[in-house]
Amino acid sequence: MLALVQALLHYTFAALSGHTPASMTVGYRHWAGIGTKQSCKDALPWYKAAADSAIRAFNAGPPGGRHLPPHKIRLTDHDGGAYGPGASSSRSSLVTGGSNAQTQHEWDDLVEFHLFHADKGDPEYMYRLGRLYYQGFGAGGLGSSGGGGGGGSDGLWDGGRDFHRASKWFLRLAKKVWPSDGRDATTDPKARPGRLGEPPRVGYYDAAKDRRSDRVDEHAAMVGGLAAGYLGRMYLRGEGVAVNYAKAFLWLQRGMKQGDREASNALGIMYRDGLGVERDLKKAVHLFVAAAQQDLADAQVNLAKYHFGVGDFASATTYFEAAIRFDGKRWADGFQAYYYLAELAARSTAAGGGDTCPVAVSFYKRVAERGDWDHEVWWEAERAREKGDRRTALLGYWLMAERGYEAAQNNVAWILDRDKQRIRVPLLDAVPASPSPAVKQLDRLALTYWTRSAAQDNVDALVKMGDYYFSGLGTEDGVPQLERAAGCYQSASTTRFSAMSMWNLGYMHETGQGVPQDFHLAKRHYDAAYDTSSDAALPATLSLIGLYARAL
Repeated sequence: MLALVQALLHYTFAALSGHTPASMTVGYRHWAGIGTKQSCKDALPWYKAAADSAIRAFNAGPPGGRHLPPHKIRLTDHDGGAYGPGASSSRSSLVTGGSNAQTQHEWDDLVEFHLFHADKGDPEYMYRLGRLYYQGFGAGGLGSSGGGGGGGSDGLWDGGRDFHRASKWFLRLAKKVWPSDGRDATTDPKARPGRLGEPPRVGYYDAAKDRRSDRVDEHAAMVGGLAAGYLGRMYLRGEGVAVNYAKAFLWLQRGMKQGDREASNALGIMYRDGLGVERDLKKAVHLFVAAAQQDLADAQVNLAKYHFGVGDFASATTYFEAAIRFDGKRWADGFQAYYYLAELAARSTAAGGGDTCPVAVSFYKRVAERGDWDHEVWWEAERAREKGDRRTALLGYWLMAERGYEAAQNNVAWILDRDKQRIRVPLLDAVPASPSPAVKQLDRLALTYWTRSAAQDNVDALVKMGDYYFSGLGTEDGVPQLERAAGCYQSASTTRFSAMSMWNLGYMHETGQGVPQDFHLAKRHYDAAYDTSSDAALPATLSLIGLYARAL
């Protein structure tokens, strides 16, 4: 305990000097009660400081903010979850970039397939190829890529984005729809000629003078409009091309005319911030509303920020909450929206308006962990893992786990886990040999991080805790703690609807281990597992047959 207190003291000094990872560590330790009493209010200022740093880094990027680092993927997710596909409840999606490719070979095959069709002039595949390059391969890295190298040269840091190739394909497609340079459409006949050397005036667009090609159908024009929207944003942000507000304005107008909501939002940013055009907040809000009505999360955030800025917190909250809604049909903006919702919750906490501190801390924590551009440790751990260097990978994940990252805590526990058995036959499972003291210490450490991961709503980690207590792994003297195991399974089954934990509870009631022997409760839990997941149908059915046979 003394070591934990001393560690917290050193982390606090580092956090006070402005070290953001230390602020996250101190915040997490106060939040989880590690080396100090558990206190949400003590964690709040540290997580706010880390979130403030993240939002500053975001706003320091190009118009619209920096691209967020890829999501961090748990090692268990690569194997279908801690208990494998079907049996796991906490598996995250591996589709975090433009594709679900997990190796360099898969990525190359995907690009080659799109390239084959795009070279034939298929508008759909030209657009998809550009988007693949723009969004990159995401968080999965690309194992066996052979890249390596420090400083993110292998593309892990930015998800493997290639803006230059993306702009090439978007422009090639858009030119099929709009072959002219658009000069006539953007030249205001009423404007006075500018002085020599002045940049051309931006802000005028006459769609009637910007004729589309007669050779493209409506579908190709629609897809071309999406490409035009991407091009406009790339010229606005300087991605793969030099910043050019005039070209950004032209392509965004073309995209908006074809119904692209992203183009409407980007035009709103130009008018809001006066980027190449005269600042016009009223016009910007009108454009944000148009895009928000098409359910674009970024536009909902921009509209919410406007209401936040004028003090209309009720409307701001409505739009921020709409932006973080995720229904599987769109990308939710969980960064800026969570930050401002945390700000509102923190203000309510300071004013004594209810217990909103947990909401504020939770949201600040999300923002700080999502916007960690300057924290290279995770990606160094990923590179080490791909090279087979488990020790370096473990060290990196461990450092991130101390900062409160649930995915890192889960990774540490998974690497140290000795109980990766997928198929369990209780009567036939061999009794493990007595482990050495060093192995027992690693088991205790694994249980600690399964516990911390479970505390952050990872249901598979909670079931793992139950398995450890049931088997005596990581417990004092290696003695099973069946009552605690049953408690973990009960929590996982009633609050997280885990079919695995329901089956486990059924078995414990059937055999009377840690709970009173009760065939009726055993049947109830087996039935619940059967009803909760189709993947549990076979084991639940076999267990019910065995239960009926035992009851005869």
